[in-house]
Amino acid sequence: IRQYDMTHLSVVPTQLIQLLQDPACVRKLKTLTAILLGGAFSPVNLIQRAISLELPIYRTYGSTEMASQVTTTSRKDCRDGTHSAGRPLKYRQVKLSPEGEILVKGRTLLKGYVSEHGVIPAVDDAGFFATGDTGFFDNENHLYLTGRKDQMFISGGENIHPEEIEQAIGTIESVEQVVVVGVEDAHFGKRPIAFVKTGQGRTFDTGRAKEALQDRLERFKIPDDFLPWPREFGSLLKPARSKFQLYAAEWTRLKVPPEHF
Repeated sequence: IRQYDMTHLSVVPTQLIQLLQDPACVRKLKTLTAILLGGAFSPVNLIQRAISLELPIYRTYGSTEMASQVTTTSRKDCRDGTHSAGRPLKYRQVKLSPEGEILVKGRTLLKGYVSEHGVIPAVDDAGFFATGDTGFFDNENHLYLTGRKDQMFISGGENIHPEEIEQAIGTIESVEQVVVVGVEDAHFGKRPIAFVKTGQGRTFDTGRAKEALQDRLERFKIPDDFLPWPREFGSLLKPARSKFQLYAAEWTRLKVPPEHF
């Protein structure tokens, strides 16, 4: 960033968190035309910090198959505190399946997946690609992401999307990163557990967190336990949920979750 005279930058949240720790990088970021933020869950605190630093931040949603942006917010959207991923860009079409899955179509969409047998089509009869992501539109055509179809789990007969819980936990001031996974439970089938990484010099209070989440989540969606971010995971650009799943299963079997960390 310091070396090259760039105008636009596309980052995932972890990268932006790291950049904001370097004052020289922050000064450079302020000179850019746009900073596109996407690829993973973006904590509200991170967005607010970027805005307070007067960075040209834009939230975005995309996929490799669409090469890659599909929707983007305006600067005003971010300043107003909207949690949407913005509106569809030019030459893109976005619609939802009856189950809420995001379907995309447009000039940038892939033709298919290359295999030893040729190109395997990746779209339906109408030319739409099923992303595997779920979401909804508001009345102003802003797209809101709710999660991944393959990450949803059922707890006591209720559908739980980890991303929804992560967004709620991300509003807690001390939280820098969070990943929620489901662990086996004899009574409910599965229950959510959250891994939390706090900002430098910050602490996390489990009791206060659960109390704060009562205004943001239905009771059954509030994690049973909050665990400290594993040191060996460091600052992952796009955390592999499967790794946290294994860690959670081992932790809950052997240890008592801390009240503070």
